[in-house]
Amino acid sequence: MEEKKAHILIVDDAEENRMIMETLASDLGYTFTSAENGKAALEVIRKKIPDIVLLDIQMPEMDGYETLKTLRENSAWRELPVVMVTSVDEEESVIKCLKLGADDYLPKPIQVEILKARIINSLAKYALIKNERDLLEKTLSGSVRILIDMLSVAWPDLFGRSVRIRRIARMLAEKTGFCDFWLIEVSAMLSNIGLLMISPEIIEKTAAGKQLNPAETEKIEKHPLIGYDIIKKIPRLEAVAETVKYQNKYFDGRGFPQDKIMGINIPMGSRLLRLAMDYDGISRQNTETEKIMESMKSRTGAYDPRLLAALEDIIVSESRKEIKSLNINQLEPGMILAQDLVTKAGSKTASRWQEISGNLLQRIQNIAGTAGIPEPVKVIIAKKN
Repeated sequence: MEEKKAHILIVDDAEENRMIMETLASDLGYTFTSAENGKAALEVIRKKIPDIVLLDIQMPEMDGYETLKTLRENSAWRELPVVMVTSVDEEESVIKCLKLGADDYLPKPIQVEILKARIINSLAKYALIKNERDLLEKTLSGSVRILIDMLSVAWPDLFGRSVRIRRIARMLAEKTGFCDFWLIEVSAMLSNIGLLMISPEIIEKTAAGKQLNPAETEKIEKHPLIGYDIIKKIPRLEAVAETVKYQNKYFDGRGFPQDKIMGINIPMGSRLLRLAMDYDGISRQNTETEKIMESMKSRTGAYDPRLLAALEDIIVSESRKEIKSLNINQLEPGMILAQDLVTKAGSKTASRWQEISGNLLQRIQNIAGTAGIPEPVKVIIAKKN
């Protein structure tokens, strides 16, 4: 099998410098993409993560320092090899780059053999890190799956809500350029895991809309902290735990936990979850786009304004879809359920707004063949022009 060629992202505002590095990359057998500043580079990375970045320092709009800092702050890009390539060769500049997380440093004018060695060494180190991470994530996925399965068995309705929240949060992340989709999806699926430690009676009262006494209310409000304590004990899930902890925190600082964290200091994932959760609650009571947005905009200071604007774009787009009634053998992955799916005996199989995945479709078909599911089923699909 042919070995996959490494893909290099070349970032430099000078066209002449980009052409030199492009020629070198091509001669060394690598594929490449070029960007003229840090801002453009981040747009490229959001679409396709390269194997290594050759990054200039002095550039307009977003310089190399800021670009490197942004890469190291995003868990999806944190381990991406970055070699600083610049004519700025002062010791202070080198130290600053290394402190920000650069893997190596190459002064201009570029020497072919040195560049080649830097790239090969950085790629080899990245390959080792990636292999270790892949092995860890397989173990990690098993731990996450156990927690999610526990929730789905104990509280199917809460599990269904988590699935709906995951879908909206993922769409918001894509719309706003937040690329850590794994963090968002796992956080959404584990957002209610703390409720497993609360008595079923309290959860049932909450689900039924019954009034809770002060002690019960406090337990419900603090369930994210319980979830945080559970999740943080799993290696590499620290960011997920932090996201779950702040899911009930509003942009202006209201909500739980009652600390001084507010605004952009609230984890981005938590801001996404809070908006997705409130949207889910409102949209299940009202399906009119204008009324949903009117209700959410009336909550002054509750949400990150940029995320709220993105949500409006998303639900306007969603409103252009149509509801169709289909038999179970006509269902396809990617369709959205427009109704709860219940067997003839009354057991819920899937929740309204849940996206039909390959696994869910197989489960629906199996249950339909044994317990029976009334047909047709209402689903949401894109309108045909």
